This record gives sequence, structure tokens and C-alpha cells, in this order.
Amino acid sequence: MGFHRAGWAVLMLAIAACGGATPTPEAPKTATADQAANAAKTTTNTTTNTSDPKTQPSAPTATAASPSGTAAQAKEGAASAVEPGAASTQADEAIALPDLAEAPGSSELESGAQAIQQEGWIVAQQRLGLALENLAKTNNNPDALLVGYALLGRSCSKGRSPRCAEKSYQKVINLWSDPATAQALKNRGSDAAARARHGRAALAAGEAMLFFAERMRADLERVRMPEYKGNTDRESISAFVRKDVAAFVQRKQSLIDEVDLAYGRIVEIQPAPPQLSVFAAARRAMMRGKLHAELRAAPLPRSWTRTGKDPATGLSYEVIRKHYFMAIDELGEPLRARARTSYQACSALAGHLSVENEYSRNCATWLEKNATR
Repeated sequence: MGFHRAGWAVLMLAIAACGGATPTPEAPKTATADQAANAAKTTTNTTTNTSDPKTQPSAPTATAASPSGTAAQAKEGAASAVEPGAASTQADEAIALPDLAEAPGSSELESGAQAIQQEGWIVAQQRLGLALENLAKTNNNPDALLVGYALLGRSCSKGRSPRCAEKSYQKVINLWSDPATAQALKNRGSDAAARARHGRAALAAGEAMLFFAERMRADLERVRMPEYKGNTDRESISAFVRKDVAAFVQRKQSLIDEVDLAYGRIVEIQPAPPQLSVFAAARRAMMRGKLHAELRAAPLPRSWTRTGKDPATGLSYEVIRKHYFMAIDELGEPLRARARTSYQACSALAGHLSVENEYSRNCATWLEKNATR
């Protein structure tokens, strides 16, 4: 089976609903698979990428500002996502699956999944809630429970019930992290049906991890580059970069490192969902690239945009701007090098998993524009 854009749109819109953000552009559709198969390749109508944070493509955002919980709760949820049987390298087999709402893999979940496809969020919550009650009585099918809780989380997100979404997605992560789940999935065997069940379980786990990772990233976006409002002499400008800008970089890098781990857990899911894995890798790279771009993107003092000379120093405004950007670029070069490493990892993963979409192209384009000189 190939990938279905409509299903991905529902998934990403659902996650976005917790923060009220609009998905622009559409994120890739979750599909469980691994590197070796010729997984279906998706294409999109737009390919945008630049080092300017104002023009970088954005995916649906689940903001931490929603009443669904704090950043600490999001961090806790993301940190608890440990994959059953996670390996250090990607597995050799790939299974391309449709969206969970289109093929939940369990007859008990079909009615609730159909309600999600019809955007009947309240009905979906009711049907899935009853189905999960019945499934939980035996707990013999952890893959069905994982899918059911993920779909419930999605219906809650889209239905503007953020606390319900958080609770449901946390159940997915808790179940996925339980060693008993890994053993149960292993006991199912290795035939095509068993691999599909494991694939759907991984797909559900990835959706839950994405929910928490996106919320953490929303907190990161609130940390802004300081604007210079000081004097025009070189000493004042240099001091601003050494102190204020350096402090901003240190703080934001620390936050990026935490969010990076959350997206990294998605990349490490086994069996790997190719589209979602590449999306998470692109997120990691874009955070690093945006930090580098932010240094130059902060507004300059209005007087610096003029021609002529500054009356206080006698220096031309062109010289003042040049000094400012030289100091900024010196501080930012290590950030660009680190971003390059992340973009290289994204591009390599996309090739490894045979994924070609907007996000894989963003990674490749950034590397072209920021080639080592």
C-alpha cells in the first residue's frame, strides 16, 4: 500500500489542534516501514527552504500554551518513549502501511476509525472509548491498544480536548515502553500479518511521540534573539554580542538539545516509519538551522539602515552594520557547522529510507545553499 495524503492531513491537523496552529505545509503522512523496501514516495506541490527562519516551512504545531499541560509534562512524556526492541541500526525490512484511521487493523476499532475519517470527533471518542474498554479487559493485543489510544488521542486533539489527547497519547507511550509489549509483539511471529501489527504499533507510538515533541518545540520558539538598542561604537556592539547574544545562544541551544532528543526517539523507532522518521530528522535540522539564521534576522536599529555617517562616532552606517554582522557571524559559525551535521543526517536518512518529499528536499536544499566554502 502507498501513502495517503488525506490521512496524514487528519493526523497532523489533529496534533495541531492542541495548540490551535494551522498546518503549513502539510506534514508527511505516518507510514510504518523500514529502509530496504521500495516504500511509496510522496511528492508535494511546494518546495521551500532557506536559512531565513521567516521562510522555513513549518509543520503543524502543538503548542505548550494550550491547557493540555506544561512543558515539563511534555518533556516527561517524550522522555518516557523507549521503543520495544530498539536497535542501533535500521532493520532490513520495510512495510508500508496506510494511516491508522484508514486501516486500524482491529475490527473493534473500525467504527471509531471511520468516525475519524468522517471528522466526527465526539462520536469517534465515544466509539473508541468503548472499544478500548473491551480491548483492555484482556490486553492480549497490545498493538490494537496502541492504535486505539493513538486514534483516541487524535480525535481528542481535533475535537479540542487537549487534556484527553495528552492522557491518551501518554498511554500509547507507556504501553510502547512496557517490555511486555515488545515480548507480546515478538511472540506474534514474523509473518506478514505479524509485521503489519508491529508496524501499526510503531506508527501509533510515533504519533504519540510527535505530539509531545511538537509541544516542546513550541516552547522553544518563544525564546527570541535580543535586539540591539545600544550605542553605535564598536566596543558597545562587541559587548552586546559577547554577552547578550551569547547568553541567548547558550539558552536556546540547551533547549534545542532537549527537543532534539524527543525527535530523535521518533527517528529510532523500530520498525521505522519512513515518512515520520524523515520529518523528525528534518525538524532536528531545522531547529539548528533556524538558530543560526536568527542571529542575522533580528531587526537592526532603524538609524543603521540610513546612508551617511553616524554623528556620534563619525563612522558610516555601512561600517557599523559590517562590524555588527562580523561579530554575529563569528559567534554563529559553530552553529552553522552543527546545523550542517543535522541536515546531512536528515538527507542521508531520507536516502536510506527511500523517502522523497518536501522535508527531504528541504534538507538537501539547505546543504546546497550552505556548502562549505
